[in-house]
Amino acid sequence: MSIAQMRVALANACKNKEQMLSWIQQAKSSGAQTVVFPELALCGYLADELVASEALARDCAEAAQEIAAAAEGIKVIFGNLSLENGLPRSRVFLAEAGQLTLLPALGGASYFKAAILPSAECSKAQSVPLTIDGQEKRALLLIGDWRELPLPATDAELVIALSPQPLVIGESKLPYPKTTLPLLQLGSIGLMSLGKANYLFAGHSSFYDGNQQLLAAAPFFSEGLFLWNWQGGEIAPALAGDALLGEAVAAGAAEFCASINASRAVIGISGGIDSALAACVYRQALGADNVYLISMPSRFNSTATKSLAQGMAEGLGLNFATMPIENGLALFYDSFTEHAFVDANGRQSYVTLTDSVKENIMARERARILAAAAAGLGAIFTCNGNKAELTVGYATFYGDLAGAFAAQADLWKYQVYAASRYFQSLFPDAPLEQIAAIRPSAELSANQDVTKGLGDPLIYAYHDYLLKSWVEGGQTPTDTLLAYRSGSLEEQLGCESGLVAKLFADAAAFIADIEYWWRMYRVVGVAKRVQAPPLLALSVKPFGEPMPQVQGACYLDNQFAQLKKELLR
Repeated sequence: MSIAQMRVALANACKNKEQMLSWIQQAKSSGAQTVVFPELALCGYLADELVASEALARDCAEAAQEIAAAAEGIKVIFGNLSLENGLPRSRVFLAEAGQLTLLPALGGASYFKAAILPSAECSKAQSVPLTIDGQEKRALLLIGDWRELPLPATDAELVIALSPQPLVIGESKLPYPKTTLPLLQLGSIGLMSLGKANYLFAGHSSFYDGNQQLLAAAPFFSEGLFLWNWQGGEIAPALAGDALLGEAVAAGAAEFCASINASRAVIGISGGIDSALAACVYRQALGADNVYLISMPSRFNSTATKSLAQGMAEGLGLNFATMPIENGLALFYDSFTEHAFVDANGRQSYVTLTDSVKENIMARERARILAAAAAGLGAIFTCNGNKAELTVGYATFYGDLAGAFAAQADLWKYQVYAASRYFQSLFPDAPLEQIAAIRPSAELSANQDVTKGLGDPLIYAYHDYLLKSWVEGGQTPTDTLLAYRSGSLEEQLGCESGLVAKLFADAAAFIADIEYWWRMYRVVGVAKRVQAPPLLALSVKPFGEPMPQVQGACYLDNQFAQLKKELLR
């Protein structure tokens, strides 16, 4: 049996058909009697108006007929789009000897909740006959999000899950339905976009026996046709931990750039860990010759970080330029002292640029340089922010929040460090370990002087885990206070024991911190996330998911108020 781990082109039935026809011939040549393609193999997972397009459904139907015509001497199983009474459906077909047969498939709800496309449902879980190793085997076909489906009793000897599941980093649950039958799980390659959030299909098609022991596995992040038999097949090297995280971010960046025909990237390199990781990611995704690093120091940048920024370029073999921003900033500031507003009575007034305003201006000046360089090079420029920053809006509108793609925006800071450890092993000459040893800092003022141990207001060793409990864990500030009162907060969050007492002198300081960051998350953070670039989704709760947050809905319940009063007594 041949397994097609396919990069499905979205809404391109012709391109997908040609790939499938080529692989059908290859499978026949290898002696396979059955070849299996994924769900929606001719159009991909769509989440916009195209999913209900009569023209697309017609193109998919015509392509399916060509596949049937090519299915001589082999059984071809594949998923396709079907428009029925104006409603788009996911269906599974068997192509054989020029004929198409609609197959029964057990459908779970689509993983992509925002997608218009519902999965097909079959009230009777019927198995279908397949030929494997010259033997007739009956298979139960699954589509949609099948991972939690309770499978009914059937005469099936094998379960085939045709719907690839997006990669979720850190998910420990084995992707296996509740069955003691052997399972063939198809993977695919590429991105599924829900607007802001871009979900990554990581490949790694797998075949398990009835005891959930792995018998065969395809590579991560690589398409191809694989020949497996009833006993299994080759098991490609597994990826896990830091390596899986690093390669996933690089693969996501590569897929996104390919989708918009971008072959070059410009990165603002600061000497900090976020931009250092971005340099590694895009080197891996696009190749060293196609990545351009620009250091844009001001008088607040330390000699150490400027040296580390250049060291990253040298260690990775990337194009590098230094463009100081002080002269441009001086001209910009002068324009506000030389030019005034004039009201209807002829009175003049001047704009005062405070230090905090100037910090934002510096960030925007850097974005202006990156945008100009990217336009001149025919490149994109990147957004390097992490998930903690995006959660609370610790970024500047049209400054470090700008960019074509935010590959790291679904990574907490501790994951940024983890991915950097992996790339340090790949690129030993890059000073990633030295950069990781410096306190994270935007270096936009004297209050963020890294030579004095100063830096970002976020204490990532604590706030990463606190914010994660809110964003991904569904917790509220009330839950946080309850855990604090019971002395179990650090255990529940997963951060270092005793850290809360080190950071906060008393309950008042702790509660003030909670209230501040909750407001930032629910008010300022929402406004900035709305305008942030599209991101790579690698968690169960990336920003941009189908249920958007409403700016200004900063709700703290009555129980929080009561707990606050109790703790402050």
